[in-house]
Amino acid sequence: MEVPTGDVPPATRLYRRIPPRWLHHDIENNCVRVSSAAFRDRDTSIYLEDALAVLGRQPSEVLDDYPDDYSLVSLTAEEVSSAEQAVQRSPDIKDEMAEDDVGWAHGEFCGPRSKTTRQWLREHARWVVAPPNACPDAAAGTV
Repeated sequence: MEVPTGDVPPATRLYRRIPPRWLHHDIENNCVRVSSAAFRDRDTSIYLEDALAVLGRQPSEVLDDYPDDYSLVSLTAEEVSSAEQAVQRSPDIKDEMAEDDVGWAHGEFCGPRSKTTRQWLREHARWVVAPPNACPDAAAGTV
């Protein structure tokens, strides 16, 4: 099995785990949205769709070792690149890692982020695994 290497194609979905602390309650609509805090770190950990496919793994499986209250959002590599972020593969290669471990699909996107950039990323994120009370509209993640 050959996990993709090199450049990440623009249409590739990038999956970001969202712990409950990165959810923001929308009081007006009585639902939760992804907070821009999910995109605060200069090096943002993600999982790449093309590598997960080669591994025969579903995006939701990146949550397997996390508490049930974690969510998952996606952006495309093209969207992230348009926000002047560099997308790269960075598998968590460990000697003891199984051949089909989701760690092989690990990557990150990097770059400086203003508040506006973090908000833009948040607004373009789409729910993959949504919390039970996720906002159903197109802003800040969609169901």
